[in-house]
Parts: sequence; C-alpha cells; structure tokens
Amino acid sequence: MLQLSLPELCILRRTAGIDCPGCGLTRCFISLAHGDLAAAWSYNPAGLWLFLIMACQIPFRSYQLWRISRGRPEIVLPWALQFTLAILAIALITQWSLRLAGVQF
Repeated sequence: MLQLSLPELCILRRTAGIDCPGCGLTRCFISLAHGDLAAAWSYNPAGLWLFLIMACQIPFRSYQLWRISRGRPEIVLPWALQFTLAILAIALITQWSLRLAGVQF
C-alpha cells in the first residue's frame, strides 16, 4: 500500500491553523470504505452520519428510477431533505465545537 499523504486542501486550516467542521471527512470515508470504524470516528465523527445518508441514497434513488420507469410519479420528500441537512449541520458544528474546546473523541 502506498503511504502517500494528501495535500492540505482546507483553506481554514491553511490560513487560521484550525480545523473546519468538514476536516477529516475524506479520511473518514476512506476508513469506512476499508471497514475501520474506529479510525473513521477519530477523523470526523459526523462523517459517519454523512456516510449513512449517502449510502441510503443508493436504494432510494434506485427505487425512484424503478417507479419512474413504470410510469409512476416520483416520491417527493422535501421535509426529509431539510431534516437530514439539519441533523448533518448540527452534527458537524457540534463535533467541531467540541474539538476546538479540546475534547478528544
């Protein structure tokens, strides 16, 4: 396995020297893809929620395509999108605030 580090892309980290709420999401997703839940949690705990939300899109979108191909209307869930985004935003900001306060996960 290659032991190459990724370049620093976070503007907040480069300019202010602190992590942003999304820092660690890429490494979190990579760890989840490798089945390493502990490492994923350590990179960004909110990434687990985001990964779950993204994974749920696959069966939902497949079902939507199946419905549309049968001439049925698509399912519209505007409340679900708002609810999901609110949970994700709260999770990202909470974990970010705790990390800035020095709490270790």
